[in-house]
Amino acid sequence: MIDDNILKRLKDNASPFRELEFTPETWESEFGENQTVKTPVGDVTLGRNQYWKLRTKRREKYFGLIRPTLTDPLYVVEVHDPKEGAERDTKRIYIKPFIGEGGNTYFTSITIQKDGKEISISSHQKNAKDLMRYIKNGEVLYSTSAPVLQPAASRPQEHPTSAGGHLDDAYSVPNYETPVKPTEENNPDILKRLKDNAAPFRELEFTPETWEREFGENQTVKTPVGDVTLGRNQYWKLRTKRREKYFGLIRPTLTDPLYVVEVHDPKEGAERDTKRIYIKPFIDKDKNTYFTSITIQKDGKEISISSHPKEPEYLIKSIKKGRMLYDTSARGIYIAASMPHEHPANAGRPLD
Repeated sequence: MIDDNILKRLKDNASPFRELEFTPETWESEFGENQTVKTPVGDVTLGRNQYWKLRTKRREKYFGLIRPTLTDPLYVVEVHDPKEGAERDTKRIYIKPFIGEGGNTYFTSITIQKDGKEISISSHQKNAKDLMRYIKNGEVLYSTSAPVLQPAASRPQEHPTSAGGHLDDAYSVPNYETPVKPTEENNPDILKRLKDNAAPFRELEFTPETWEREFGENQTVKTPVGDVTLGRNQYWKLRTKRREKYFGLIRPTLTDPLYVVEVHDPKEGAERDTKRIYIKPFIDKDKNTYFTSITIQKDGKEISISSHPKEPEYLIKSIKKGRMLYDTSARGIYIAASMPHEHPANAGRPLD
């Protein structure tokens, strides 16, 4: 009976088969420069090889099905399937049925977690029998019949029954279109969050060549609150201060911080009397490293002037007394055009 119900839903909810010309130009038009789309359970980035994988596997005719499968799926199911290099021992299966002249097509997009992002590694059709097995045995994260969203830190293997509720009422990944001011009420204990959200310690060989590969020719990276350019002396500062082992932590701290805080600290030559502290915790062999990158505004740019570990007491003090610009526990980003010393109530705006 359950199988019959699932199969009926797959057939009854089929969308028209969407045909698109398959070219590099239409691919970029479909997915944008950053190759990322918003889905009901968070952003998904297309893997670097997905264009060529579609071409080499002769799946070009399915090109037009990928985006609607991610943005408007019938189901999103999580199943146990460890992959080498993945940060989670499960994969997510986005499921959407289509119908065209050739009959029903049950299309899927498969994602894994890697480098802190949800990455689409494959998009292809599956038979209904496989999909029914996934839906029955996996954990349903989202269904159009009863939207559910459970962004747990780790997904239990026993697949407990999903607690229902409307999607808009559930906690979701940061939503830059509907910012929510960070408060004491919606943030757990700071030290516990720092420990619970530690990423694996990232080791990289420290050479001029790896530095350039990491930060590019213009030494600039995108962060949740704007671009940051590495100061001209940062390579040599890391070397002379014997901080080479922390080289691999700089970029993820800027691009995927746990917090970004702004505190009053005038610097000579700076165009703003505050500094920004990007905070990200890491762990290696049960040892925590609370890493920071410090930026100031100079010559119209946000410049990183130092990157180093700090004691948790310093970070807790900065988070409590400074102004929160970004917090992964809040559903948005708050950032002020100018930062008065008295830290008035945040006047937020969503990230562009």
